[in-house]
Amino acid sequence: MNALIVLGGDRPSAALLRTLAARADFVLCADSGLTAAQAAGVRPDAVIGDMDSVPCEALQRYAQAGNVLRLPCEKDDTDGVAALDEVIRRGATHVTLTGALGGRLDHALANCMLLVRAYNRGITASIEEDTQRVELLRGRREIAGRPGQTFSLLSLGEAHIVSLTGAHYPLHDYAMSCDHPIGVSNLFEHSIVHVQVADGDVLFFQQKQM
Repeated sequence: MNALIVLGGDRPSAALLRTLAARADFVLCADSGLTAAQAAGVRPDAVIGDMDSVPCEALQRYAQAGNVLRLPCEKDDTDGVAALDEVIRRGATHVTLTGALGGRLDHALANCMLLVRAYNRGITASIEEDTQRVELLRGRREIAGRPGQTFSLLSLGEAHIVSLTGAHYPLHDYAMSCDHPIGVSNLFEHSIVHVQVADGDVLFFQQKQM
């Protein structure tokens, strides 16, 4: 099952939200993500969160149908973690997150960490926004793009051995570390870049604009 989670960061465009929802088998809004979905004319299958930033009238139709999963305001997990765990519980095999970036930096970083949480549970996941796409890389990957398109690789932790070809700045068995962001602002040299992460986790940020 392909699941879409709409989070409460910077609101994605209506066009992007409608496109992502059309590809999804299940749409879950986390808290104020409901406001973004309603503005785009997207009706989610369920809403989850502590509802501290959603107008009461926006929740009524979903509450009546029993599709509101209300969480306590004081809790150990973020609404994003709860949303991810909920779609995995429902059988998701791939999760797309949107509205995950922007706003508070700590929230944006926490939402990037959801990609790690998904992969640790055997689920592929990505963040799709209007200006960029983010995914977690492990092992060997081929990623499509346009020649000249900007991307960045950021290591999560230490000693991630990375090889990179098809890029303007290649790498060969390079030990990336989180205190030296050497992978920022690279370019697609061809329509495919080949990335191999021999150890650990690397985030791949692909800019959608030249």
